[in-house]
Amino acid sequence: MQDTTTCNCALREIRINFAAGNQCRINMQAPVKIFVVYAHEDKPVRDKLLRQLRPLAEKGEIELWSDHEIKPGALWDDEIRLRLVESEIILLLVSDDFFASDYIRRVELQMALDLHARGQTRLVPVIARHCGWADIPALNRLQALPPEGRPVLSKEWDSADEPYLKIYEGVKAVAREIGQKQQKVATNARGVSEIPVRQSSRKWWLVGVAALTIAVWGLTKWFPPENETAGQPQSEISQTVLPKTENSASNQPSEKREIASPGKKGEPEAGKNAPDKTVAQPALQKSKPPQAPVRKPPKDSVSQAAPPQPLFDRKLETAEGMTRIVKGNQVSFLNSEDKWIGRWFDYAENFHDGLAYVKAGKRYFWIDKFGNCVKDCE
Repeated sequence: MQDTTTCNCALREIRINFAAGNQCRINMQAPVKIFVVYAHEDKPVRDKLLRQLRPLAEKGEIELWSDHEIKPGALWDDEIRLRLVESEIILLLVSDDFFASDYIRRVELQMALDLHARGQTRLVPVIARHCGWADIPALNRLQALPPEGRPVLSKEWDSADEPYLKIYEGVKAVAREIGQKQQKVATNARGVSEIPVRQSSRKWWLVGVAALTIAVWGLTKWFPPENETAGQPQSEISQTVLPKTENSASNQPSEKREIASPGKKGEPEAGKNAPDKTVAQPALQKSKPPQAPVRKPPKDSVSQAAPPQPLFDRKLETAEGMTRIVKGNQVSFLNSEDKWIGRWFDYAENFHDGLAYVKAGKRYFWIDKFGNCVKDCE
């Protein structure tokens, strides 16, 4: 008997299947976040496109967002930047008004190109009206929608809905491709986490035996058993067990060596009535080996070497004498002397009026050409 409960929470579809043995399986797939960048003159195209993509949003496959959803009182610039970073697909409604907007060119388009170059999002140009987008190298190498770069408002379409249907099919294909990759990663992670703990607990005794063996080996190495010294002479035992000190010769009877001359008639035997002609061996003192004097270099010879220039993967572009560099998923700057400012960021824009907008962790703030925070610092 199988009881299936389905619930949608925050556009996430969670299916919990209860089977025999009180086992449950959770199948979760997050919707693909889509950000729409457009000029306000192209608002009719944006509204028609959002209506066309609504079925995918209702099924939970995608999550659409554009600046018209910014709530009153919110910081619209911070909200747009945050949504761009979190997006997985960015749709650019390209037109002449699109390129005429200073904010789109300086902020939204620049962030979108950076995120696409770092592999964090998929950038899809949507040609809204006739314009010279094909002469822009950053966009003409990307596959645009509708197919063949034909504008949405062109009169070459059989009907007004045909270009939007082409865009719908293209966006659905990209969203499902990203969703399959997410599901594959989640499945691999779940497979690793579902490994029974009993498999490792069955062999706990092997770890205990190995630790006990290492402990016994260490004890026998540093403290040898008594039977190993049973066959050694007393002097060797004392040399092995008892430490030698400088006063050891005074505490123990000194060994004497008798010097006997050749025996003559009428002379007493050596060792009986003859005077004690013994020579005591002086105690040997341990002498430390001479140590070479430590020579300190003069202060003038010590020079502080400059830290090596950090390695980076590639350079992006130069603005106001500051060159953006990329290292992995992080961005930083080189000044006009090709010196690193000494700090990496998760995101960074070009310098404009002496300042650059950057992101570190979950914070967005402004820095000067020395890497110091000068605005929106916390």
